[in-house]
Amino acid sequence: MAVKYLAGERIQGTAAERAALETTQEGSVPQTTWKELGTRAVASGGDTTELEVTFTAKDYLMILVHNTQSTPAGSGDIYALLGGSDYTSTDYRVRRVKNGEYGGNTDSDSSTTNIRIADGLSGTTGSNYFVSQFWNDDNSGAKLGIGHTVITNNTGTGNQCIAYEVVASWQPDTASTRITRVKIKTDDASHYFGDGTELVVLGMDVDEGDGGGTTNFWQEIASVKGDGTSTTMTTGTITLPKYLMMEIYGESMVSCKMRFNGETSSDFQRTYTANGANFTQNSGADGLEFLYDLAPASIHLDIVNVAGEEKLIIGHTVEANNSSSTVNRMELWAKNVDTAIITEISLSKPSGNFTANDNFRIWGHN
Repeated sequence: MAVKYLAGERIQGTAAERAALETTQEGSVPQTTWKELGTRAVASGGDTTELEVTFTAKDYLMILVHNTQSTPAGSGDIYALLGGSDYTSTDYRVRRVKNGEYGGNTDSDSSTTNIRIADGLSGTTGSNYFVSQFWNDDNSGAKLGIGHTVITNNTGTGNQCIAYEVVASWQPDTASTRITRVKIKTDDASHYFGDGTELVVLGMDVDEGDGGGTTNFWQEIASVKGDGTSTTMTTGTITLPKYLMMEIYGESMVSCKMRFNGETSSDFQRTYTANGANFTQNSGADGLEFLYDLAPASIHLDIVNVAGEEKLIIGHTVEANNSSSTVNRMELWAKNVDTAIITEISLSKPSGNFTANDNFRIWGHN
């Protein structure tokens, strides 16, 4: 563009040239978010030990795994493998922790052939949910990822959630090799994934344009905010899909709890750590608490919502601390034992109305 200046250093140009200089405004942002690259699921009655998705490489990858009870019960660690044209590059660096059980340290593998994303389910009715993201460019060599898994060995509030965290690096034989396939597998050929177990891979490029007809995976389902007249914020009864992602911001959320379908039964079980302290397990709660203190907070929740299954939840909270110069954090792994599909999500507190600055949004996909 040939730039010309008017008096006062003002730029002169054509309408098209001026448009090229304008900053993108809210409402016109391209929908360049996560696209579904592939999904594989276990059919009813299938004796399946592996699920695999292949795809065209993207800079960012999100991997979701919802695993129902494996067969036989009491066995079957779950592993993830990453690959380019094949799985011959099997150099992984992994660090993980389960319920903080390693005394604040982590169990690590400096060179291993896979990424263990969940321990085997010891019961007969359990399930788990794994959420992770990987950086997958063609320059960095190592493909780095962070993941969290919530595991429940059996149904019911008496069965605690297991908190699983993993960070990993895949070292391909050639630095420019990118991830174009993902596989999950059980620990040996005699252990099968349960019916309905599903692997989903999402992707997005740094400079990705609109999808060209490809629908964004995460579609906004609900946006709710306080109005100053109620101690409850609710979606009302709506259709909610299988995979849910929820963002909450609150400035007046003292003793706030999240509930599903208007129920107040003691259906929630939570395992959490606050500011890196020892892991704590609560069972039989009438709502999910996600705050450390009373100050303004931002919360991210990942939820899997399958009819006939317990609802599994992974959460992260960052919270301003009005009484000091520090901030608080909380990480939680939780479940709701009611197997009915979620059709309403609410936040409520015992006193003090929610203000217009208190809000939550939900995105989802089936």
